[in-house]
Order: sequence, then C-alpha cells, then structure tokens
Amino acid sequence: MKFENPPSNLHVGIKIKNLYKIFQSLGGFNKKVAVDGITLDIYSGEITALLGHNGAGKTTTMSILTGKKFHSEKY
Repeated sequence: MKFENPPSNLHVGIKIKNLYKIFQSLGGFNKKVAVDGITLDIYSGEITALLGHNGAGKTTTMSILTGKKFHSEKY
C-alpha cells in the first residue's frame, strides 16, 4: 500500500499504532472485532475527522482515546 508522506512542518499531537478492540460475549465464545489495527497520526493545530460507515469503529476508537474503554491485545 502506498500512503501520502506526512507533512514535515507539523507536530504530531497523538500517534496511534496498531490499535485493536475486540468485544467478547459473556461466555467468551463469540468475538466481534470493532477496531482492527488502526494506525493514525493526529497533528497539533489541525482538525481531524474519522469517517466511516455504521459499525466501522469510529465511536469505539474515540472511546479508547478518551479513556472510556480499554484497547485489546491483538487477537
């Protein structure tokens, strides 16, 4: 995959590397991957938006960043 080069004149305020969140049923048999290895840089002084369809993991990602939920180890 080819990605855009990061801007050289901006400071990274938040760096996320390989973020995972997996929800398990009460018995632990069923697993639902909500966030699957997100890597993202959020730059200071810039506005960043998370876009995606319903169930893409946007709210879960923000809940982890704000401390409302904990991340999971890679499955």
